[in-house]
Amino acid sequence: MKNLKKALTRGVKAAIIIISKKAKEKNMYSIRTGRIKITKIIRGILSVVLMLTLAMALITGCAPDPCSHSDEDGDGKCDICKESFGDPDPCEHRDADDNGKCDLCTENFKDACDLSHRDADDNGKCDLCNGDFKDDCDVSHRDADDNYKCDNCGESYDDGCDMGHRDANDNGRCDSCNKTFSDKCDKTDCRDTDDNNKCDKCGFDFDDGKEPEPTGKKVLLVSIDGLRPDALADSAAYQRIKAMASYTMNARTINPSVTLPAHMSMFYGVEPSVHGVMTNNSTASHLLKNGITEALYEVGKTSALFYDWAKLTALSKYTVASNKVARTYINGEPQGAEEWFEASTVALSDAVIAHMQNTPTDFTFLYYALTDEMGHTYNWMSDKYYWGIDHVLENLERVLAAVPDDYVVIITSDHGGGGDNGKNSHGSTNAVDMTIPLFIIGDGFEANKVLDFDVSILDVAPTITDVMGVRTESYWVGKSIADAISEDAK
Repeated sequence: MKNLKKALTRGVKAAIIIISKKAKEKNMYSIRTGRIKITKIIRGILSVVLMLTLAMALITGCAPDPCSHSDEDGDGKCDICKESFGDPDPCEHRDADDNGKCDLCTENFKDACDLSHRDADDNGKCDLCNGDFKDDCDVSHRDADDNYKCDNCGESYDDGCDMGHRDANDNGRCDSCNKTFSDKCDKTDCRDTDDNNKCDKCGFDFDDGKEPEPTGKKVLLVSIDGLRPDALADSAAYQRIKAMASYTMNARTINPSVTLPAHMSMFYGVEPSVHGVMTNNSTASHLLKNGITEALYEVGKTSALFYDWAKLTALSKYTVASNKVARTYINGEPQGAEEWFEASTVALSDAVIAHMQNTPTDFTFLYYALTDEMGHTYNWMSDKYYWGIDHVLENLERVLAAVPDDYVVIITSDHGGGGDNGKNSHGSTNAVDMTIPLFIIGDGFEANKVLDFDVSILDVAPTITDVMGVRTESYWVGKSIADAISEDAK
């Protein structure tokens, strides 16, 4: 009826125009007081025109429309003339690829989301803008390699695993060990996948049903940068130290055998691929979990770090301002004719001695940079390198003489040097770069005892917490050397 009304209106207008023209030609009307005097002839012509217009409307159903209707924004009105009309397309538009066309019917329309759409939970809505759209991935998402992208479609998303586990079937448990991915253990889902009779997640002891008991022991960890075991053979100080210790000259560091990555693995108990520090200029992954200082702080234990290489501030996630970890940095720059780190070696030793005597903490870390500096400057195994070792061990023996009886001391290195990258470098997988010494001195560790099992730099963190009677974090991949000694004795 709407179209018919339009047609009749247009027909009347056309008829009036035609009649007016004819009347003028034959002078068949006159104007009196603003009106048109219509004759019988004019009324006859008008009737004929109206009848013809009515017939046309009935036959065609509409009159010609000059507007080519379009409704790209889907509001039910023509974008050009604003006339309301129904959209014949029943398609619920989707534009997941942001090309301005519907993925289903290819109709042009404006997509409200200006972001790359993501639908990691497969609910048919964009995770960013919540708009409906078709997800390109028609399979259940998988992220077995923990790169935060779907293995099937490459779509970015977080699968919730922050412990290096794999969950290819998305059941919330590791495919290998069946462990759930919760960070904390609620004591109702304890698991012991490594058969050490302790929960992998919370350290709960299955033997006695109790948390690990604090031992009251303190730990001093000493790292001598760039110390090759074979360079100690003729050292009198080495002979005196090993006579007090359980030790190995064949421990292994991580790859790359570089200072900051190795120390991060020493403190955080995981490979560089997990902590994310691959060079001396790298920063740790935002997913990095507890290391030594964090694990100790959570159970009320205190820590202090002493070092002369500034980048080792990364060994604890706690900031200086937090006051959760004490830090003492001594600049190793020479003030006169001495070598780099020569004076700081003495100053650090003095500081640690005073610390243990006056303000002791449960965990103390002491780092010497001198030996590594001598290797880089004069080559590994050079006379100056040997001088650097003697200078460090001379000061270390002063520290050992001042250690109280309730301490266990661990002495090790981060890497060797002089391997495939040159006589004045390190970082390769050559044995002289990868092999490091390790000594443990204190109650429970036999003196002058060779450790005849494999030892890794990754064993340092779990050994420290085990010695102190503190829960070992389940995601640390190393073992406690103390436990390994006990097992070896059986």
